[in-house]
Amino acid sequence: NGVNNFPTLTPFKEGNMVRMLFHVTPWRGLNVLLGAMSLLKDCNVHVDIFSSCKIYGKEFEKEHEQTYEPLYEQARKLENVTYIGYKEHSFIQKYIYRYHMFAYPSTWEETSCNAALESMAAGLFCIVTNFGALYETCSEFPVYVTYEKDTKRLASKFASAIRQAVNTIHEPEVFEHLQMQQNFVKKFYSWDKKKIEWTNFLQGALNERN
Repeated sequence: NGVNNFPTLTPFKEGNMVRMLFHVTPWRGLNVLLGAMSLLKDCNVHVDIFSSCKIYGKEFEKEHEQTYEPLYEQARKLENVTYIGYKEHSFIQKYIYRYHMFAYPSTWEETSCNAALESMAAGLFCIVTNFGALYETCSEFPVYVTYEKDTKRLASKFASAIRQAVNTIHEPEVFEHLQMQQNFVKKFYSWDKKKIEWTNFLQGALNERN
């Protein structure tokens, strides 16, 4: 995985609405996030949900989308949630700079996570579980919520983490942290860096063959 979108960061102004983004498939913790948002009705935060089975094609969508319709309906009913559904990757990349936070209560054992890398590259404050390889992917930069199978307890812990982040995201130290985060992703995950790694690997393979 790699990223190439590094928008210019601007400090968050205290008192503004915190705009949050969720742009992963619904089986990766959407139920937990909606549970958390139901506990945050008094908090100055709103999340846009870009989640659908459509990303894997029409046949996959036809077979599986109905399974998650109750979650989408729950999202539509929450005042602090806007359910948008599928948008192309280029759309997310174009508008990701408008968001301030990426909340990903992953219940899926990730081996890597491009959505997290994209959010870090855009300078979003990230809150994720420590499940799978999220820690190895994201390093020290996100707030990590300890994963557990009890989704109600996980939603409660996630709500607490979001509330704390909303209350501190305007601090200068947080902005400095997000700048460091963006520089970290640029250094280790940019496609410019990945290009060098792949070129060296493939050239080494050719050299061995010869």
